[in-house]
Amino acid sequence: MQTIAEIAAAVWRSLQMRLTLTSVVILLVSIWGTAAYVSTELHDDLERLLGEQQLAVASAIATGIDSDMHERVSALEALATTLEPFIQKGPSALQAELVNKPAFQVLFNLGVVAMTADGTVVADNPSPPGRKGLNLMSNPDVQRTLQLGIPTIGSPHMSPVLKASVFSILVPVLDANGKVLGALGGLTNLDQPNFLDIVPSAQYGKTGGFLLVAPEQRLVVTATDKTRIMTALPPPGVHPQMDAMMSKGMGTETWVSPSGVEVLTSGATIPTSGWMVGVSLPTAEAYGPIHRVQQSAAGVALALSGIAALLVWWLLQRQLAPLNEAAMALRLRAGMPSHHFPLQVVRNDEIGDVIEGFNTLLQELHQRERVLLGTTSALEVAAALQESTGAMAQVGGWQVEIATMKLTWTRETFRIAERESTIEPPLEEGINLFAPQARPAISAAVQAAIDLGTPYDLELPIIGERGTHKWVRTQGFAVMEKGETVRLHGTFQDITDRKQNELLKAATLAEKTALLNEVHHRVKNNLQVISSLLRLEAARVGTNGSNTKTVLNDMQARVRSMALLHESLYRTGVFASVDLAAYLRQLAQQSFRAFTFNHAHVRLELDLAVVHLGMDQALPCGLLVNELLSNATKHGFPDGRAGAVRVELLALGGGRCRVCVSDNGVGLPHDFDQRREKSLGLQLVGDLCTQLGGALEVGPGPGSHFSVEFDCEREVEA
Repeated sequence: MQTIAEIAAAVWRSLQMRLTLTSVVILLVSIWGTAAYVSTELHDDLERLLGEQQLAVASAIATGIDSDMHERVSALEALATTLEPFIQKGPSALQAELVNKPAFQVLFNLGVVAMTADGTVVADNPSPPGRKGLNLMSNPDVQRTLQLGIPTIGSPHMSPVLKASVFSILVPVLDANGKVLGALGGLTNLDQPNFLDIVPSAQYGKTGGFLLVAPEQRLVVTATDKTRIMTALPPPGVHPQMDAMMSKGMGTETWVSPSGVEVLTSGATIPTSGWMVGVSLPTAEAYGPIHRVQQSAAGVALALSGIAALLVWWLLQRQLAPLNEAAMALRLRAGMPSHHFPLQVVRNDEIGDVIEGFNTLLQELHQRERVLLGTTSALEVAAALQESTGAMAQVGGWQVEIATMKLTWTRETFRIAERESTIEPPLEEGINLFAPQARPAISAAVQAAIDLGTPYDLELPIIGERGTHKWVRTQGFAVMEKGETVRLHGTFQDITDRKQNELLKAATLAEKTALLNEVHHRVKNNLQVISSLLRLEAARVGTNGSNTKTVLNDMQARVRSMALLHESLYRTGVFASVDLAAYLRQLAQQSFRAFTFNHAHVRLELDLAVVHLGMDQALPCGLLVNELLSNATKHGFPDGRAGAVRVELLALGGGRCRVCVSDNGVGLPHDFDQRREKSLGLQLVGDLCTQLGGALEVGPGPGSHFSVEFDCEREVEA
């Protein structure tokens, strides 16, 4: 009676069973592997898209808050430039002047305070009890403003006078010689409605929210979750992911919130104050859709697995039936005196072709036996030819007999290994020819070939017997008999020259990429330094040199547009082309905010197609838009006139595109052509149009309309 092990061995010897199991395993691996791969890709894509979306929301809110803070700093600075005569007249005159500025109570819900150079409050509006006469020099923010003479965004804190959470914006009051006479501060009560209410009042998703953080003080300024307002963040080192985000100033991380919930958090910095806006969404809500997709995919994969297994079993059983019959006929024919008569062909398919081929082999067997004696010399010639061919191609051969573990090398293999002796080394010594770091890989490959018949093709380093370091490509193939490996054979090729060339090319490419990154980074930094110097010089000129200040501001805007292009190239790492739509959008928004600081009633409209240009065209195009935006905002809306400025980028097809800047303001003056010849800005516009290979077109009113059409160096995407 057969044992279970014998029955299992007999079943496993069946080709039909092995093919069935192998096919089923391949199908199952394919189905479940595909399901797992798709699920992982969906999860990664969703995480990336959610991170980008959250970061965009955080950046938009940070930009809005930064604009509000910048507006308030500028308003305080403008008021501070008028306070010198009132400070000279005394506190009463200064108090009366602050009372005459009710607009600042709209910007600051706690109003404004004025203090002397020693930090003593001498005037405020409104005037809560106990604030006048109070010396605030112990406050680090007051010290910084009075001692350094620079604006300061104060740290949020609990006011001992107001008994409320407040923060201040402080600017110095300077005399004509730049001496600090005192300070002017705007106060905001965080417990009352203020310009930061967009953070606590907003909701992100169903369960997410926002928070405003002061990284330097590690303090939550305000948040959607009211319980976190004015709470301290963990100290440095406790929350590495949070520390990393605050050190970079922006980014997206996943961590566990103080309430124990895993959240996906994105943050962006507010440049004016150094604070950060954070957006958080619980991962349970964020990844909810992908979890449902994963469950559905698992159910479908399970159903497909069962159906595939049944179909494979049925198909193989039906298709292999003629082969089983032929095998039975061969077993019955064993021991017969004559076995050269053909087998019956049941079906004219691949199995029928095999049986027909077998019959043909039977007919040719006697002829081959007669010819065999005459093949010895031909084999010798072929062996010599193989040796010479291997030497020219630097390809050797090898073979291992599994029963004896005898290793045989060709002559070229000996030469590559730098082995003088022609005695083949043991298999272990042959493996030790490889460099130490490569021995585990070749050992595992050889063992897999012996155990499973798995072929391999590896490129590994070796050390010749003379100590020469080389690279070889080694291939191995198994010869199987009755399901067991009896022999390994393969090739051994010297590829040292090719490997060295590959490494040299990779190093050269990495060096060039790093150099381009460094060039754009340094150019961007240098242009930003020039822009900062121009801004400082414009601030130093003051109101008496308005024309000079205007020229400096115009120059700063031009330098900023050039720096923005280099920053875009540095960040994307793509140096062959520039996404003109993204570049113009960022440039127009930044320039428009600067140009329309005192014209809040003017709005910006953008209609930008996706166009890719080389840097030689992108830079003059950005400068052109900057100049036309400046002219539109300066001259198109006098006396508080409301309206819109529109920037368009059109893809015309045929490798051409058009840039248009228009407005619905007062229009061009009647003597525009005479002014055009004298205006530096319009002369620069004409030169930039020439660089682009186009001409400036001035459209008819009302308003003003400027456009230039030119050939694009790269393909235009609609």
